[in-house]
Amino acid sequence: MSTHREELDADVIQEALWGQSPGSGRAFARLYRHYEALVRYSVARAAHRTGHFHRVDELRQDVWARMLAKDRKLLRYYKPESGPMGSFIARIAYQQGLHAAIRERRKSGGDMRQVDVSPEWLEDEGASQFIADFAQSDVYRKLMERANAELDDLDRLVLREVHLNQRRCSDLALECGLNVQALYKRNERLKKRLVAWGEQLLGRANRSEDDMSASTVLVVLLLAGLGAQPSAPHAVADSSHQERTNP
Repeated sequence: MSTHREELDADVIQEALWGQSPGSGRAFARLYRHYEALVRYSVARAAHRTGHFHRVDELRQDVWARMLAKDRKLLRYYKPESGPMGSFIARIAYQQGLHAAIRERRKSGGDMRQVDVSPEWLEDEGASQFIADFAQSDVYRKLMERANAELDDLDRLVLREVHLNQRRCSDLALECGLNVQALYKRNERLKKRLVAWGEQLLGRANRSEDDMSASTVLVVLLLAGLGAQPSAPHAVADSSHQERTNP
């Protein structure tokens, strides 16, 4: 199913999220129908990222419930002047999908070793607002441009294959003849570097200790391939030469 479609009329979005008239319910029904395919796609990506392959429809319903909770608080982080509703709701749905999927995997005793973030971080109120701001900025595009310009060949390879293409570090190491533990350590350094760049772009250089959860969510969402959704920038370009020696 294609998720690329025109944006809903701005007046309808305004009425759906902030209206107090009897017509606000009808406006929200239109918003729901218009963006349902995009939310479904985002939740499916979250399920794939976390290895949660069961009851995806229930997961999607849970995500809608989360976005509607507390009088649509998450959706009301949307700023019409900052960009399209589609990009915003896709990222919010992805964040909430990650949290719900990880929670369900933990309940069922699933293997959490390949999951990069905890549900506590994803549910943090400050993190949710942080992601809402991120969804309405051009940080992703600028960050990818900087990654192309400043990362070496192997870091770009890790960024592209492990994060944007969602492959395991162990599989990539085996394919490229790299030391697995060394590749894991390189990946951790890469994530810290991207967090620092992202915070510079967002003007958050002087973060507090309480802000660490939001920073973690930023890098997880960034590296989980948010750029693969419609109208997003291209992923990091293929490197012309892939390093085959240990980092």
